[in-house]
Amino acid sequence: MFLSPLAQDCTIAGFHVPKDYGAVYISHAVHRDPEVFEDPDSFRPERWGERNAGQQHLLCSFGNGPRSCIGVKLTDAFLKEACMYLLQHYDWCVDPSTQALQYKWLPVSRPANSPTISFSRLDENPPGHSGS
Repeated sequence: MFLSPLAQDCTIAGFHVPKDYGAVYISHAVHRDPEVFEDPDSFRPERWGERNAGQQHLLCSFGNGPRSCIGVKLTDAFLKEACMYLLQHYDWCVDPSTQALQYKWLPVSRPANSPTISFSRLDENPPGHSGS
């Protein structure tokens, strides 16, 4: 969420907003809007594939512009490395009773009750593998 005074008069969703009025962008509301994202509450990472290239501006997790989060590149690199390691070395299992998430908004959305995910280390030497 960020607040910025408008540089010029504009119309937003049919409403006239005069110059110098404050405009608030609430990413949580936009990210859950079915007019912006089809089926917004579904986990669909393919939204960001090559087919939808050019739509990255619709996701605003770290803010935008000169006051955006300085940690976005570090976070991106860390998450890629962590996910790659977990996918290569562990089997993931989500407890079915925790899959229906309820969200809490503070000002960033997060699950009200964390889903239970168990990890089991993948066998590094499966049966029949010599390990060489």
